[in-house]
This record gives sequence, structure tokens and C-alpha cells, in this order.
Amino acid sequence: MLVEEKIETETVIFFYEDDILNINFKEDADVKLENAKENLKARKAFQKEEKVKVLSDVSNVWNISKDARAFFATKQVTDLNIAMAMIAKSFSSKILANFFMKFNKPATPTKMFNSKEKALAWLSQFD
Repeated sequence: MLVEEKIETETVIFFYEDDILNINFKEDADVKLENAKENLKARKAFQKEEKVKVLSDVSNVWNISKDARAFFATKQVTDLNIAMAMIAKSFSSKILANFFMKFNKPATPTKMFNSKEKALAWLSQFD
């Protein structure tokens, strides 16, 4: 299915692990709308626009702008997801994840976790 093992943008690293698309935000990422659009373009090319389960680690994010959060919740982005589990370990990343889920309301099942193990267990129900 994949041509490349991973792909990077300015703010994220995309890679597959056990048929789950991992989206790991880079250390101190400050994600603006232009970054979000760049990430979508890279992601579409990487996953060949197929719907996939997503594990997104937002623990290292410094900030995601309001416009970028809104963009990540749009149909053009969420249509690529079967479901998305977010890992948020720091206080600030938990706030960002909660804002995203409560105010931007992504159209596909989305939930936040403290650990990768719990996130993967939740994603396993979407086979």
C-alpha cells in the first residue's frame, strides 16, 4: 500500500503502524492554517485518499491556531478518517484536544487518551 515509510511536513510526521496512520506533531509545533493545509495535502498523497484509522499524538504541540483547528474538523479532512484517537499528555495539549473536540466537533469519532495503549484499544473497535 505504501511507497514511503514516512513523510514529514514542517509540523508533523506521518507513518503507518499496523494499518493505523500515525500523525505525530513535532516538538513545539505552532500549527497555523497554512500548516494545516500543507499537512492535508501531504496526508492525501501518503494515504492515497483511503479512509483510515488515525492515531494522532498532539503531546508536543505548542499551539494550533483557531483557523487550523477549524480546518482539521472540515469534511475534507475528516472524510479521510474512520476514527481518530488523540494522545495528549501535557496540560496544554489536553486543552487543545478538548477545544478541538468540543468546539470544532469533527464529523468522525474522535477521542482523547493519555496513553497509546488505551488509544489503540479504542481504535480496534472500528474494524
